[in-house]
Amino acid sequence: MNSKKKKRGPLIFFVLFIFTPTLLFILAKHSQEASFSWANLGEFAGVLSLAAFAATLALAVRLPRFEKYFGSLNNQYRLHIFFGQLALSLALLHPLLLLARYASNVSGVLDFLWFPTYMEGLLPGFLSLILFVAVVFVSLYMRLPYHIWKITHKFAGLAFLLAYIHMIEVEPAVYHNFHPLPLYMHLLSWAGLVAFTYQAILRPLLRKYKLKVLFL
Repeated sequence: MNSKKKKRGPLIFFVLFIFTPTLLFILAKHSQEASFSWANLGEFAGVLSLAAFAATLALAVRLPRFEKYFGSLNNQYRLHIFFGQLALSLALLHPLLLLARYASNVSGVLDFLWFPTYMEGLLPGFLSLILFVAVVFVSLYMRLPYHIWKITHKFAGLAFLLAYIHMIEVEPAVYHNFHPLPLYMHLLSWAGLVAFTYQAILRPLLRKYKLKVLFL
């Protein structure tokens, strides 16, 4: 197999899900002429976490015709794991870095840390993080029967949907006055949702339909 083809898949995913969101975030901050803060890094962690999460869901759709662009199915799976680990790491950093925004307000910090129902838009993000951590923990540390493992993995789609709702409701300050960034993040989010819907719902239905047609 051509070695150049093997590298196309990882390179395309890097450009679409890491490089482009990073570049758009930098341009958005530059357009605001805002000074650096830890809260800015928190926003960036949230943006890149959602993008990496979308990549994880897209890579879970293992279409044979695209396998050649990753070298093998195993290579695609490794990339899926990489993006999943990146998404989770950034999702955990996201709220911690945003604490800097509430450092001068003790009650605000307590509300943010205790149970974020008091602050608009934070509850979906909080639930998404809990679900995401649970799915990763089950995947890495619990030996479950495959059919049960598959069911638990479907909660990743719910975690992603909640993260997307969180982004919409919170509307990060970095989205203001620079529309390419939110538009691109909506595009990536919908790509992730479509990929998950196909993998978790449509593909099993199509398989059942093909089997029925085969045995008619």
